[in-house]
Amino acid sequence: AAYGDAMRASLSVGGAGLAPTLHFTDPGAVDAASACAVPAVATLIIPPADLLRGAHAARVRDPLGHLWAFNAALDPH
Repeated sequence: AAYGDAMRASLSVGGAGLAPTLHFTDPGAVDAASACAVPAVATLIIPPADLLRGAHAARVRDPLGHLWAFNAALDPH
């Protein structure tokens, strides 16, 4: 292939992995997504927490090595 190893996304086949981000409107959805993903197939990398930059976020890694980010803005009021 013309692109060689650059097209290998999954760590399971020697790629670098992807980092998809899901943006939610409700911070509770971050907790729910983490709670569903971890027992199903994912490894918790960063537990859900409020960040100083005004977001509620978590990170999980799936079995293929992709690092998923779950984010939601916190209410500024």
